[in-house]
Amino acid sequence: MNNIKDAKNMLKDYKPFQVGIVAGPVDPAEPDKSRDIYFNELFAIRANSPNVDVAWEFLKFVNGEQFAQIKSKSLNNGLLSRMGYSKEYDGVSLDVFYKLQPNLDGANSLDNDKIPGVFTPSTSPSSIVS
Repeated sequence: MNNIKDAKNMLKDYKPFQVGIVAGPVDPAEPDKSRDIYFNELFAIRANSPNVDVAWEFLKFVNGEQFAQIKSKSLNNGLLSRMGYSKEYDGVSLDVFYKLQPNLDGANSLDNDKIPGVFTPSTSPSSIVS
């Protein structure tokens, strides 16, 4: 979505097109859950941190209402887990990303031996093209 928005602003011959988003495939046994969940940013405080009070203030801020309002205007590092702020981006509804619950029990239950090697993260983009 960020790339499309950037293209609109940077390309003088940009031709608009309609974008739509749908949820990915689900297990028919649990159609309201998805195993496709990723955590981009996790914050913690070291046990022996010399600045515990300041660290707690930072954690309160990044988990608070004001930061959620600011962060919701950008898709940098993904969507917020906080509901109600990221409803649309550049005119495209983001509701679909909030419809499914995370399936944390089956998150690591993929049988990776059945996935072709070109789909694994360790494969470089140049080897996929060739």
